[in-house]
Amino acid sequence: DDEYESTCEDLWLERLAIMREKIFHVGNASLQLKVVEALYHRYLGTTSGDIHLQKICVLSMDSLAYVFVKNGFHKFLFDRNANEILSFQTIMEEADELGSEEWERRGGWILPGGIEEFQKRIEGTHIVLPRYPGLAAGRIFGRKKKLNESITNDLQFSMKCIFGALVLSVGLEKAWTLFLPVFLELLVLSPEELRKCYAGISPMVSHYSKGRH
Repeated sequence: DDEYESTCEDLWLERLAIMREKIFHVGNASLQLKVVEALYHRYLGTTSGDIHLQKICVLSMDSLAYVFVKNGFHKFLFDRNANEILSFQTIMEEADELGSEEWERRGGWILPGGIEEFQKRIEGTHIVLPRYPGLAAGRIFGRKKKLNESITNDLQFSMKCIFGALVLSVGLEKAWTLFLPVFLELLVLSPEELRKCYAGISPMVSHYSKGRH
């Protein structure tokens, strides 16, 4: 009986792992599609290199891990007190402090005009203030290299799984409507604004040129 129960448990875990991977792929593909679609319609004069830069800034592993934790999604993970999550929270707090100092020098946001400029760009939404000072064009503020994947991988994986599960439950458009407020702050900077504001801060802005990539 013990051997039978062990076999059933192993089979159940194997099926669960397969389902998790499939949901991840749905979320990964769907999230890329909706982000690129949003960027395409928002910035009609951009090149393929521009869109690639913007997409990387929104969907890098560092960005997704940051957005995931910043919005409290990690609190619902089974292993929410894992060392990797605790390490990322420490890194995020340090980055937020550095980024906030830079924002304060510019009026409360990364662009000239500060908070007033931000509010103009997100007018019509329920968002009032920018919340991601620790993100710098696809990198964590203060770090020019991406974080070790052992820290960010489970977080970004979980973000894509959640989006994938939503897509399968309510459809792509409704899922994006629910997730858009989480990503909107990362969609309101043009490619040239990214290159100008984060020059010398994030290497990502120099890696992707304006022309075809």
